[in-house]
Amino acid sequence: MENFGFGEPSIYQILYEHLDERGYLPRDFSLRAVLAENDDADGTAVLFSDGFMEGNLTGSDKGEERSAALQTITRQVMEGQYQKAADGLKAFFAPEESHLMNQYVLPLQEWIYEKRNDFDPERLVWFAVHLLQEADNVEIIKYALTLLEFYDFHEDGEIAPMLRLLAQCNEFTLFCLRDFSVWHWKKSLGRHNWCTAGAGFLPWKCWSPKPQRFATGCCSTAGTTTSIRNIPPFSLPRRWILRGCCGSRK
Repeated sequence: MENFGFGEPSIYQILYEHLDERGYLPRDFSLRAVLAENDDADGTAVLFSDGFMEGNLTGSDKGEERSAALQTITRQVMEGQYQKAADGLKAFFAPEESHLMNQYVLPLQEWIYEKRNDFDPERLVWFAVHLLQEADNVEIIKYALTLLEFYDFHEDGEIAPMLRLLAQCNEFTLFCLRDFSVWHWKKSLGRHNWCTAGAGFLPWKCWSPKPQRFATGCCSTAGTTTSIRNIPPFSLPRRWILRGCCGSRK
């Protein structure tokens, strides 16, 4: 595994170590509580619930604030300058900067789509997957999930399980839901609607926010508010969410 100098344990490692014997995170699991316990020596830090930032600060829709810094970082990824990009993400999403990924999603994705014929999409995938495995910052994980929204990984034996695990954590439910919507709508678009920039690169303007599936076990402030609006009536995911996300997992 590539080592970009993130701290240990990684976010993904924390989630994996808290799975129960059935492969689920406990219903009362809080990633932010675990991170605060690891980082806050005197116990004085303000603790927000997982998903609070999107549910209460940025809103659950994709933010429309443009970031030249994130474009520069993403261009470095396109050029294969992975360590420089990782260092840029650490600086941009440093706690003292107070940057939230959801603020910048829409302009960044529009910019990536405009550049789709100028780079090898495998570079974005490779870098994003390594960030999911190694990053110790929740906003960097969200950046990686934002990159992966262009691709369909529902049959990928490595990436799909990673996304399903991250989706169980309330902090990432919203971003994973966006990724899952691609998995469904790729099938309905058909092969002739795909771009030629690389296998599986989704035509960005064809996206639809109506996934038929949702990862079992996801519940969060941000995820729930968005899911109810976007998931079709009478679907199983919608009924699960309407039960209050508090029923037992079966």
